[in-house]
Amino acid sequence: MEPTHDLGAEPTLLLLLDGLVRRGGAVAAMRQEVCIGVERADGYRWWRAEGGLRRRVGFIDRCSPTAHATLCLSEADADRLLATGQVDFEAHVHGDRDVMRRFIERYTRRLSAFGARVQSVEGHRRLPRNGRRR
Repeated sequence: MEPTHDLGAEPTLLLLLDGLVRRGGAVAAMRQEVCIGVERADGYRWWRAEGGLRRRVGFIDRCSPTAHATLCLSEADADRLLATGQVDFEAHVHGDRDVMRRFIERYTRRLSAFGARVQSVEGHRRLPRNGRRR
């Protein structure tokens, strides 16, 4: 059974990945396990997707020791990945970089498009009524 989490406390990148992976069903075709952590002030928040016979997707309390690839990001790097779809795999991935690269690239276009829309909406909320920035 997966641990219960307060989803409001989870980083946006992990929430979006969780939804996309669950909805897309791609984990069924995966043969490896990937684990992604985003560092916050109170420690890392962890998420994983595991294919094969287990087919598990979700938030976990700590990094999975059985992951084939682990991506560790700061909040700023996670936001950058969400906005641009780019990450420095050499600096941030432990384990099989090709496994993580394939996994991330599968969702990059969707995440980047969504991230750009979120930033656009947030930017519009900051405009005063006259439509000009101060």
